[in-house]
Amino acid sequence: MPSEAIPFSLSPNLAKVCIGLIDVVRSNPNGDPARQGSPKVDPWGHGRVSHGKLRRMCRDYALEFYKVDLAVHPDVPMDDMYAQFETTKSLLAAKWDSRVFGDAAPGKKFKSKATGTFGLNAAMSIDPVSIEQGDLTRCTGYKKAKGNDEDDDEIGASMGSSPFVEYGLYRTNSPIHAINAKRNGTTEEDLLIAVEALLYGWDYDRAANRPHVDLRRLFLFEYPSHRFLPGAASVNRWVQVVKRPGVFDPSSFEDYDITVDTSQMSPGMVLHEWADGRWIDQARMAAK
Repeated sequence: MPSEAIPFSLSPNLAKVCIGLIDVVRSNPNGDPARQGSPKVDPWGHGRVSHGKLRRMCRDYALEFYKVDLAVHPDVPMDDMYAQFETTKSLLAAKWDSRVFGDAAPGKKFKSKATGTFGLNAAMSIDPVSIEQGDLTRCTGYKKAKGNDEDDDEIGASMGSSPFVEYGLYRTNSPIHAINAKRNGTTEEDLLIAVEALLYGWDYDRAANRPHVDLRRLFLFEYPSHRFLPGAASVNRWVQVVKRPGVFDPSSFEDYDITVDTSQMSPGMVLHEWADGRWIDQARMAAK
């Protein structure tokens, strides 16, 4: 069971809200196939990292370090995987990602339908992002076909581009549902692995086009029961991320002020904060 990465319990019987801040520097955090791999943006220019991308990173981490059984496995065709099960209940009992993230796929014998325990949502940038183009230059040539006089394969010629976000601070607001945990049979170990993957999976997801994509802050609010009281949307508003005075075009994490209003935490609520690789020693608890 994970122990060192998360030095406190994560009871599946208690509702939680996770708020993560992701720092993107000259990287492509999530390419859009419909735009030739350019970083995903919404119509207003805000960067987006899909929930599918974040969950895939967590699956890969969990598979590599904890050898969990996955429904969405890189080496197993979906039809073959679902053919092994007769019911959603049996699927949930066997597959870590189905319990944690949910499952909704047609199988040969049944249609799987389960709402996930950890609603890991898409991350959106706080401000609009600037998309830059990095040229890829050929460093070796091809042997030309006979009769082909074109010179587009010469050394030094451009062979495409690698678009990236110059800078963006992205935010994801994600609830953990105790009621769904009970329905799915999600264990504390399942949740510990999932949160650890969200914390540390970035180092194992790096590539030439995303060298600097990192989680900088995680705020984990835990309720004293299975109910979201106050609601998760209200808790999300307690964490405010705004540009510092005089900053018009943010270019670093330090260009933002981050404040947390704990005065509205209901009795029994606890806040755990993670910053730049470590948990802050003292958990904040609601005033009695």
